[in-house]
Amino acid sequence: MMEETMNKCKQIIPILLLLLVTSCLQDDRSPIIAEETTITKQGQYWIESWSPDSKEILLKCSYGCERSPSFYARFNIEQQEFVRMLAPAVSGSVAWSPADENIIAVTRYISAKGLFLVDKNGENPQQVLEEDEFAGWKYRLDKGSWSPDGNRMVLPLQEENTSTWDLFVIAPMSQEHTLTRLTTTPEWEIGPVWSPKGAEIAFVAAINEERDIYVIDVSTLVVERLTHSPDVQEAHLTWSPDGNWLAYKQVVNHESQTDSTNSKVFLYNRQSGKTLLFIEEGESLLTLSWSPDGQWIAAVKEHVIPGQIDGDARSIVLFDVATFLEQVEQ
Repeated sequence: MMEETMNKCKQIIPILLLLLVTSCLQDDRSPIIAEETTITKQGQYWIESWSPDSKEILLKCSYGCERSPSFYARFNIEQQEFVRMLAPAVSGSVAWSPADENIIAVTRYISAKGLFLVDKNGENPQQVLEEDEFAGWKYRLDKGSWSPDGNRMVLPLQEENTSTWDLFVIAPMSQEHTLTRLTTTPEWEIGPVWSPKGAEIAFVAAINEERDIYVIDVSTLVVERLTHSPDVQEAHLTWSPDGNWLAYKQVVNHESQTDSTNSKVFLYNRQSGKTLLFIEEGESLLTLSWSPDGQWIAAVKEHVIPGQIDGDARSIVLFDVATFLEQVEQ
């Protein structure tokens, strides 16, 4: 009886193997590719943030908008038009309030350094914070991120003459502009993005020469490490509007920096810890920004053109992330 059963198994196994191989050969499904749409001509751009209604992108611009020193502009996606704002210094950065379309935070207004609130035309500045001294030490600001209710901002501050960057929270809309420290390390933490759920802030930290993504609980100050990647670097974090996904750019470590052409973009699911490859491309993507309506991830795409000045061949592109996630879940 046993011998008869073994003989039948020997006959069935080759058939099963043949069916498996045939199935694999006939499976010609392609990997899901994020749909890309170019919305500007080539020029010099740097994406800062979206308007709350997802109709405009706030960006730093020079060549491509018009030939002049760098300035900020609002780009209307539907009308394909630039609306010029104030002309800040190149080192300034801006962030559109998610709760009020007429409030924009800037870290430099014309020649004045610090944190300012301006309207959507870049006018009527109100200084919130001077870039001078805090708690006995001088510092400078980098780009911050608003809380989802528009009441607070998280800011990276760098101690003068050091490489130390720490994260602080400030309430720009309040009467008292007190800075509250979130992190205290001898390394640096930059690129903070406040989760739309409000409870945590994601950021990139360089610890022991590794550049990875962390989140900090705003209430408890407990820090959690999300990525462990000694051979790559992460940068340009942006949350989905529901707070379930965190998009970021990843680059293989070598002598070039985070704007290398070897970059890929991933989507990290905050609940499951699952990571999806979203964009695999040969040309560099600089900055990522998820639209408030959840439909798009906007990016600056740098094109490699022989003989052209570095940075002149950039365009703003949109990736249909909503459709991508729908296809993945099917």
